[in-house]
Amino acid sequence: MLKRVTFEPGAVLCREGEPADVAYFLERGEVDLTAFGDTHKIFSGDVCGEAALLGSSYHATAVAVSEVEALSASREDLLQIIYTDPQKAELFFDCVIRKVAALYRTLDRLKNEQAQPAAQEDRLVG
Repeated sequence: MLKRVTFEPGAVLCREGEPADVAYFLERGEVDLTAFGDTHKIFSGDVCGEAALLGSSYHATAVAVSEVEALSASREDLLQIIYTDPQKAELFFDCVIRKVAALYRTLDRLKNEQAQPAAQEDRLVG
């Protein structure tokens, strides 16, 4: 079911745009997660690659900053966890919800940045 994996610093756990086939539950280490031009760190207790649950492509690139120990899970593994282990499912969804919230904050910031130049142009023309 879950497989323990180790990544050396600089190793890519997943790459934006590639087919999402595995999610990683970080047990130890630090990972830089880059999406929409923003990078933030994730640590033990976090998840990356959760797009594997959807069978889509990865939405971010994850790179190990330090040595990382993680548990990898395929879509089938994730579904099995969700259906059979409510505590692990709750932890997984808590991580996913935090990441979705961060994604919305990033989208709001990008939308505001895009609106600011338009507002400045309106003032110059008017």
